[in-house]
Amino acid sequence: SALIFSDQIDPLNGIISAQSGEFAFESYKSIDFSTGIAYLTKHYRAGAAVFHIDKFFRQDMNSSLKPVIKLHFGKIFSVRRIFENDLLLIPELIYKNTSQFHQIVYGFHVINNKFLTRLHIKHNLNFQMLSPSVTIGYNHKNIRLSYSYEINMNKYLALPVSQNQINLLYKFNCKEKRKYKNTIYC
Repeated sequence: SALIFSDQIDPLNGIISAQSGEFAFESYKSIDFSTGIAYLTKHYRAGAAVFHIDKFFRQDMNSSLKPVIKLHFGKIFSVRRIFENDLLLIPELIYKNTSQFHQIVYGFHVINNKFLTRLHIKHNLNFQMLSPSVTIGYNHKNIRLSYSYEINMNKYLALPVSQNQINLLYKFNCKEKRKYKNTIYC
């Protein structure tokens, strides 16, 4: 067959192999540890996360989980006087490392009270894979509904592959933080 399917292409080096056709999913149990930290102010947001920490220390042949390191940094620009509410412009840079796969994501968010849009461009370091995506969404109190469209382009595939995604987010216990006045008692 002249068709090439995604499970035939090695994403790291582009080698095309025969399609296995077999998908044997055996039960597998493992303990998994992940951690992360985030920093958010009115002007910046940054963070780091490490997923599957325990996989750094043991090579488990049965596990398809590989350690992942993810770093991100964004600058928040608040533009006033354009609309009734602040318009937030957030350029962002994300680096992701999974085993031998390194990915960089350039993001740009535009948020205006109830509406949000995002544009992301992802690629690996040698530009063999490129994946732009766009998101539009609506926020209402504790609920966010958004739609994303992503197209994956790979130099080893004749045609790009796309995906559509609808997200529904509900924020539990989103109460306003109480502001304490700094009172000096005499």
